[in-house]
Amino acid sequence: MKKFVAASISSVAALFLLAGAPARAQNTPAAMPVAAAAPAKPIEPAAAAAVKELFVAMNYRALMSAGMQQMTHNLPTMMRNSMEAGINANPQLGPQDKQVAIVKAEARLPAVVKALQEFLSDPKLVDEMMEEIAPLYAANFNVAEIEQLSVFYRSALGAKMLALSPKLMAEGMQIGQRVVARRMAPLMKQLQAADQADKAEAAGKAEAADKVEK
Repeated sequence: MKKFVAASISSVAALFLLAGAPARAQNTPAAMPVAAAAPAKPIEPAAAAAVKELFVAMNYRALMSAGMQQMTHNLPTMMRNSMEAGINANPQLGPQDKQVAIVKAEARLPAVVKALQEFLSDPKLVDEMMEEIAPLYAANFNVAEIEQLSVFYRSALGAKMLALSPKLMAEGMQIGQRVVARRMAPLMKQLQAADQADKAEAAGKAEAADKVEK
């Protein structure tokens, strides 16, 4: 369960490091998967000022806070679905064992959800993420482009995009969860079958080695 909490927190962080997704309305390249990155280099004062103005135009803090609140609201369902999918995909458990495992996990779920909700509710989290995200914009857009983005987000279409972003994010996450859950069970079975095959092969080799020694 501790590993699951850590994985959940990492997933949350990845989602909100991509919270600049509305910028894709301007046909910018799709965001790449988030990996462990080196500390951001200091950005030029002009770029820093332009990004700060962009965040104001985007109402970025409110957008991220709304996303955090939506994530907090969806956490119990997200984690329950993930937990049940993992247990049900385990071929080493029979139907009764799966039910027992689900009941045990369900009993621990409220404490895990509470810990994650407290994590997401920390106001300093948004401050830290905005500070880390600013160099990302400065690295991928020049000052003139950032200023153009600010103009877009102050337009009627930009305002509509921002207003709909929490809804699009929430519904997009639900779609993603549904698609992943649908594919998770076959993948888990495949991985566990491969693991069992490796164990059987290792056992066969060990048995053969014992016979040779005798």
